[in-house]
Amino acid sequence: MPAAPFTGRGALRFPAFNIGPVRVDPPTALAPMAGHTDVVFRTICRRLGCGLVYTELVSAEGLARDGRRTWDLLETVPEERPIAAQLFGADPVRLADAARRIEDTGRYDLIDLNMGCPVPKVVSRGAGAAIMRDPALAERLVSTVANAVRLPVSAKTRAGWSDDEVNAVAVCRAVEQGGGSAVAVHARTRLQKHAGAANWELLAEIRQAVRIPVLGNGGVLTPQDGPRMLAITGVAGVMLARGALGNPWIFRQLDQVLRDELPIFPTDREIRDLIELHLRGTVDMFARHGFPRPAAQAAAYFRQQLVSYVRGRRGAKSVLRQLAAMVDVETTLAIVDEHFLGQGSAARAPVSSAAGVGGGTSLPSAASRSSAESA
Repeated sequence: MPAAPFTGRGALRFPAFNIGPVRVDPPTALAPMAGHTDVVFRTICRRLGCGLVYTELVSAEGLARDGRRTWDLLETVPEERPIAAQLFGADPVRLADAARRIEDTGRYDLIDLNMGCPVPKVVSRGAGAAIMRDPALAERLVSTVANAVRLPVSAKTRAGWSDDEVNAVAVCRAVEQGGGSAVAVHARTRLQKHAGAANWELLAEIRQAVRIPVLGNGGVLTPQDGPRMLAITGVAGVMLARGALGNPWIFRQLDQVLRDELPIFPTDREIRDLIELHLRGTVDMFARHGFPRPAAQAAAYFRQQLVSYVRGRRGAKSVLRQLAAMVDVETTLAIVDEHFLGQGSAARAPVSSAAGVGGGTSLPSAASRSSAESA
């Protein structure tokens, strides 16, 4: 895999777009997901063609306390750019202070405000999806942060609180009026979380209601879904969450389909090698973050990533039955090789670790902190 992100040869049928001065090319993004979109996975997605990546959601209060684990969530490498740091909170002053701290690092291109996370511990603080119920607050939060930093400020929200409170148009207008440069919308309500159909008709309505770029999220699980969303809704970009978990190749495929090229699907060997790359990069990340037993703790954390990689594939049931036995890198890879590829560890070729993936391991030339919750 080359150092630069994958791009196809033909012209894009749907153009790249800008969020302020930030170019999103191709028009695809990786959604913020707690426990998944760390520096390792984000770098993999960028190398496979993702146009824009987001950090996991980061607490403005945690940054105010200068918590080490909070800053760990903000670890980034130059190869990821453009990258957005996503903040959650409901206090305009705290959010503005956190945004200034992030801007001062010089490592980020955007500040994104979470207005859609459905997790109770976030909503109970008046943050995340709770902000949707008060568009005036949404406008005030965006305005305060946008006036505090030079970086573009965006927001990610949902269709609404429930089927009876679908107010994304009002929230997106509030984001625009507050000085936001873009808005991403998960086309499901807070009560739906990730279940049920995504409301693409609402995305089209929002696109007509605001002048800033709109990124559509929800219901994009195949390479063909991306251009279909763009064509039906008119949004500027496609944001993927669950569709990218265990399948970062979807960004390469989206780029290809958007250029009228046939999508290239990964071989079993590519999947297996990327699993090793991702796992070893996670061990390196845990070591940098000061975990006392990085190999064992990273292996335990990685189990949820592995579930996504193997689900629905040959040998997946045998791999998943042995998750508890995956206590280190070698044991994990031996189980993957035996059941997923059916070839045993003796046939395993080591993956290069010469150049960093999130500061750790390089992509092969061929190819929990918490549960996953996207806004």
